[in-house]
Amino acid sequence: MMSCLKAIFGRCKMKDVIERLNEEHKLIETKLNELETLISKNDFHQDLDSILEMIGFFEQYACISHHQTEEKLLYHWMLAQNKNSDKELIERIVSEHRYLEGLVSKIKNETMADINDTKKPLGELGEDLSFLISKYREHAERESSFIFVIAESLSNAAHP
Repeated sequence: MMSCLKAIFGRCKMKDVIERLNEEHKLIETKLNELETLISKNDFHQDLDSILEMIGFFEQYACISHHQTEEKLLYHWMLAQNKNSDKELIERIVSEHRYLEGLVSKIKNETMADINDTKKPLGELGEDLSFLISKYREHAERESSFIFVIAESLSNAAHP
């Protein structure tokens, strides 16, 4: 994906970037489904290591790599096409990125603490994980349904 940083200079088609980001959303959705399965048990103490591994995926892949690609490549390019047309929507989405990143960090710390205390009830962690799953799905849907559609229209207008 980072090779597509050249898109800013016109060497990579923005449609390819959008397609790649949509594929990444599918991978993220798969991981959300796996996480949801892990926490669907009445007692998921034995799955805390797997949950921590999943949170690591969200921390490294979704929150760092994926969000940065969207922000530094796609959103930057969109604003360069028309500085004001989508600025508020993009600012909202970027704000959601920071919120999700903070939530992932909180859950990572919470999961590590729960791993060290096998007798601690997991209700709060389960609630936080369910909330993360819900919020991440809503966020990805907003991007795929609005931001990426707008970007594709801009790409079509820029390169008919």
